[in-house]
Amino acid sequence: MSMKGQHHKTVGHGSRSNAFRHQRFWQIAAFLFACSAPELCQGQIAQQRFTVTVPEGVGLTTPSQADVDLELVPGTNAFPQQTWGIRSNSQSGVVVGFAVESAFAHQTIPTIKVDAGLDVSVPNRTGAANWQITKSSDQSSVADGDETAVVQVVADGAGTAEVGLVLKFILPALDEVPVGKYSTDVVCTITIP
Repeated sequence: MSMKGQHHKTVGHGSRSNAFRHQRFWQIAAFLFACSAPELCQGQIAQQRFTVTVPEGVGLTTPSQADVDLELVPGTNAFPQQTWGIRSNSQSGVVVGFAVESAFAHQTIPTIKVDAGLDVSVPNRTGAANWQITKSSDQSSVADGDETAVVQVVADGAGTAEVGLVLKFILPALDEVPVGKYSTDVVCTITIP
């Protein structure tokens, strides 16, 4: 049999191969285009910023006893040390003052007064602040008309400290002071410079 007059045509074989090649070409082209933009090839990158505002704060922890008693005996005129807790996050620091605004006064005869003395120390501290005692002791002088006594501690930054305060009942001799109870108040003031 002669094949001379017959044409064999494979239908679709060549066109399917060409279509497959074109499809593959476009897939590769799309991939290369996508990878030319890093954000598409590597995934999305996003960022969110969080900001916290810390307010300036100063705190004070008072000694556990609001009232402290002392039985006066010869040779003893100081109350037990009282510990005050001071804390501040101020970068400019704090000024801590302790003051007796009036001398010890007799509770039933307030015109009878006895001098008061204050001593301050800083036994413990934490944080970046340097704590410095700028006035370590003071006492009133009733005879000179000065009933106040002031001591002071200064911090130059943020931190906490335990401040030790000793109050003294100052008298020349035990037999020169009338019998009775005497009292005074210590006031603590904290300021930010």
